[in-house]
This record gives sequence, C-alpha cells and structure tokens, in this order.
Amino acid sequence: MARNKLGGIKAVPNKGKDLKGRWHITLKIDGARMLRREDGTPVSRADKPLYNLDHISKEITDAEVYDINWSNSMSLVRTSVNGSPVHPSKVYSIDPLDDRLDLGYSDSPTHEYLQKLMEEKVSQGYEGLIVRQGEKWIKYKPSDTADVFVAGFQAGTKKYTGMMGALLTNYGKVGSGFTDEERVWWQMMYDLHGLPWLQKQLIQVSFMEWTSGWKFRHPVFDFIRDDKTTESLGDAYEGVHNVPEEPKE
Repeated sequence: MARNKLGGIKAVPNKGKDLKGRWHITLKIDGARMLRREDGTPVSRADKPLYNLDHISKEITDAEVYDINWSNSMSLVRTSVNGSPVHPSKVYSIDPLDDRLDLGYSDSPTHEYLQKLMEEKVSQGYEGLIVRQGEKWIKYKPSDTADVFVAGFQAGTKKYTGMMGALLTNYGKVGSGFTDEERVWWQMMYDLHGLPWLQKQLIQVSFMEWTSGWKFRHPVFDFIRDDKTTESLGDAYEGVHNVPEEPKE
C-alpha cells in the first residue's frame, strides 16, 4: 500500500495477474486530486493549495475535481484570481466514495475481465478503473509507449540518495518504474562511463498521453531497448511532426 503523506492512498499499476478475494471496483477519472491538510485546507498530492473549494464539505477528505478532462479540471482549482466556486457536482469524493464512481464488487476478478471492463469505461470517457481491497488499490488504465534516447541524468534525493533519481529525455523526465536495484545500476554505470555512455541508451517508456507541448504525461520506465538503434514515438507524435520512417535494410 502506498499512502500519500496527507493520507490519500496511491493506487499502484496492475501487474497483469488475476486477483484473489473480494474487490471493490470503482471508476478512475482524470481530474485534479484534492486532499486536505490537518486544518482542512484543500491541497494537491504535492501539498500545494487548491483554490475555489472552501465551500466543499470538510467531510470529503479525498476527491477528484473533474470537468471533462484534466486540463479543464486543473483550471478550476489552479488559481483564485477571478475564480468561481467549483460546483459541487464537479467534485467526486473518493473518501467517502461517491456513488457515481461505484461499480460494485467482484469476487476474484480475472485480469481479462478487468481489462475488458476498463476498455469499456475508457470508451465512455473515463480514465480507467481503480480496484480496492482494503488499503490495497490497483489501477487499470490504457497507456502508450515510446522508445527514446536518454539525454541526461538526475541524482536521487531523500530515500534515493546515492542512486539515480530520474533519467532525462527530450520528451520529459522519467523517474518512475525503476526498482532500487535498477537505480543503483544506473548510478554505477553513470559514475563509470559518464554522459557519453548514458546518451547512447535507448529506453522504452510507457505513458498515459502526450501533453499539449508534446511531453510525456505520467511516464514510467519499462526497459532498455538494446535491440533498436532509433527512436520510435508512435503515430500520434510522428504524424504531427512528420518524422521519417526508419530505412529498411
């Protein structure tokens, strides 16, 4: 179980396995996550103030503020300047659970069942699913992948001190998806070989979508692509940027 310092539970990615026991299935929406400090102040998961929410019941301690998509949702709470109070209908409580997010319970759901249900809900405009068993939460959502060269290195801090913290790419920073052993390995290789070696490494990255500035949204490291020598960014990026196809041998 991963819990934010403010108390909100963070769902972990699914591992493609069937689940055992009774699970509560809920909808995942792409909004602005709202938690509360001890004094009741609405804040983000990064403990930054969220605005226009003072009228929302303090009984709601964990919620998604949602309006059509993530960008619209963030615009509702990002600033207090000329901000209007967020309509209560746009606040979807996670704790206690909003009935609009509740899909009921399932006993020992298979991965295939949850994937099909996730795809159905995504086609209806939702981000995916969160399945819960007590304080263990697992998320199911679609993702895209890209193969990109590493451009730089960011040292780890706090619990990752002495390890690699993140790999930098031309499409955003990739800091998730690494085991501690992998972080130690990347740090060791960087210390031994430096930036010239690092920039030859092609990695596969999973991500939710491209931002409007063509950066990764929610990127996760998958593995090193030592079977390839060129970047591959997918149809969405390459169609817009007219990236030429790799020459066939």
